[in-house]
Amino acid sequence: MWLPHTRRTLFKLVCCLQTFLIIFVLLTKDKISQRRARMSRTFAIDLAGDTFRLNEDPFQFVSGSFHYFRAPPGRWCWIMRAMRAAGLNALSTYVEWRSHEVHPGHYHYDGHRDIEHFLQLAVEEDLYILLRPGPFNHPVYQRYVTRWFQELFPRIQKYLYGNDRPIILVQVENEYGSDAECDPAHAVWLRDLLRTYVQDKAVLYSTDGAFDAYLRCTVDGVYSTVDFTVFKDVNVSFQAQRTRAPQGPLVNAEFEFFPMLLWAGMS
Repeated sequence: MWLPHTRRTLFKLVCCLQTFLIIFVLLTKDKISQRRARMSRTFAIDLAGDTFRLNEDPFQFVSGSFHYFRAPPGRWCWIMRAMRAAGLNALSTYVEWRSHEVHPGHYHYDGHRDIEHFLQLAVEEDLYILLRPGPFNHPVYQRYVTRWFQELFPRIQKYLYGNDRPIILVQVENEYGSDAECDPAHAVWLRDLLRTYVQDKAVLYSTDGAFDAYLRCTVDGVYSTVDFTVFKDVNVSFQAQRTRAPQGPLVNAEFEFFPMLLWAGMS
C-alpha cells in the first residue's frame, strides 16, 4: 500500500523531472538557434546588385575613423556612442604595428593597445568594423609581416563577422598604388596571407586614390575602393573606381574633409 508521503514524494520527483526536461529542451533549442544564426552570418558583395549583402539582405554602412591607439581606453565607449548618435553604424581603424611590437618579437596589448577590448566594445555598442591591419611596406618586410600576423590574427579572428562579431571588411595594404614602386606580386602575396586568417568570414578590400595611376596595383579577390576629399568631384572619383570594379557598391573608404598637413620643411 502506498503511503501518502510516498505519493507526495513521487509526485515531486515527477514534477522535478518534467521541469528539468523542459529546461533542457529550451536550452538545446536555443543553442541550435544560435548555431544556425552563426552559420547564416555572411557579409558579401553582390556585384550584379551593386551593393553589399549582410546575411543576404542589401546593406549600406556609414563609417567614421576611430583609431583605438590614439585615445585613452576610458574614452573609447564614449566616442563609439557619439558615433552612433551621429548616425554612423560602423567605424574604421588602423592596427598600428609599432604600438604592439615595440621591440622585435615582444608584443603588447595593454592600455591603449588593448585591441580585443576595443573590438568587444564595438560589439556592445552595435558598430561594424573596417579593420586596416596594413602594413604599408616593401616586400623585403614579408618575413616580419608574416610573424606579426601570426601573432595578431589569432587574437582577433573571433571578431570577424562570420564568427558572430563586428569585423565586416579587412583592408589589404593601404593606398599601395601611391607608391611608385608598388608591386602587384606583393599585393597578391599579402592577399593570400590575409586569406589564411580571414577566409570567408569577412571581405578583403583595398583603398587607393581615385586616379587610374593609383589603382594599378589592385588584384583579383580584393574589392577595390577609392578615397577622395570634399574638394573632388564625386562622379569623377567613382568613375576611377569603376575602372577596377566595374560592378559592386561604390565606396569612398576614406573620405577626407581637409587637405593633408605636412611637417615644416616637407613637401
